[in-house]
Amino acid sequence: MRALVGWPPVVLLDEVWSGMDDDMIVAARRYLKTSEGDQAVVVITHWEDEVPWTGDEVKKFKLASI
Repeated sequence: MRALVGWPPVVLLDEVWSGMDDDMIVAARRYLKTSEGDQAVVVITHWEDEVPWTGDEVKKFKLASI
């Protein structure tokens, strides 16, 4: 959450929910979903359901080994 406070143009959230309890996750997801502004957020995760957004504005990329 500290990364979001200064509103940098791009934020990388790698394994974003790691080490957070359930209440913290709910609060962080709510903040991310309701925040307004011109900011790109990249969520790096193993689990698609950890991404707090859905819809057409979300671009998904899946890395796979060959």
